[in-house]
Amino acid sequence: MLIGATVGILLSAGVINGLMYLLSLCFQNPATLASSPFEAALATLPATVGLIAITPLVPRMVQRLGIGPVIAVGFAAATVGCVLLYFVEGDRRYAAFVLPLVLLAAGLGLVDGPASSASTSSVSEDDVGAASGISNMARCIGAAAFTAAVATVNATVGESRRSAGAGAADAPAAGLSGACLRLAVATRVGMLLSVLAVRARRRRVRPGAYGAAAASHAHTVPVEGQ
Repeated sequence: MLIGATVGILLSAGVINGLMYLLSLCFQNPATLASSPFEAALATLPATVGLIAITPLVPRMVQRLGIGPVIAVGFAAATVGCVLLYFVEGDRRYAAFVLPLVLLAAGLGLVDGPASSASTSSVSEDDVGAASGISNMARCIGAAAFTAAVATVNATVGESRRSAGAGAADAPAAGLSGACLRLAVATRVGMLLSVLAVRARRRRVRPGAYGAAAASHAHTVPVEGQ
């Protein structure tokens, strides 16, 4: 459970930090939205709204569905957000980013809290501090690694399209699409891991095992000389 929760935290932190870096570049690019740094920061407010809206619902969802299903739903919502951003083109206006931002923030909000809870509740009381430290380390590693990875993809794809003759706005849009596709793969992996974890916990003992256990007391173990 600790390993799975740590991977979920790493993916969640990596996706949101990598995405915010990409969007800050996209919003401020003179060929796209040409926003100032302050306007670009304000443009990410839908993500904050989505996170604030979902946070009060998380405890009730966990109580009703369990930690694993809630994390899976969160990664699914984040995947949809990344896919929507993949289709954003150079001539799209800011409105095209609002729904993906809300979905991503709300989805990853469903992941981070339950995953953090799972990581600390899966160890003994003496190891809670260590588990919390591992979770925080996973956040830092995920943020740094994903930001570096998507920045590389964004720059490489954008430059490739620019060299191929793409327009001033189309090249950075292609870079954003390529990076968001990788982020969608990461959130999809998180969702699949969550589903597998739920199935593993719900796995039932084979029906034949119950009969064997019930009859076990009626059998004697052969002993040499008897």
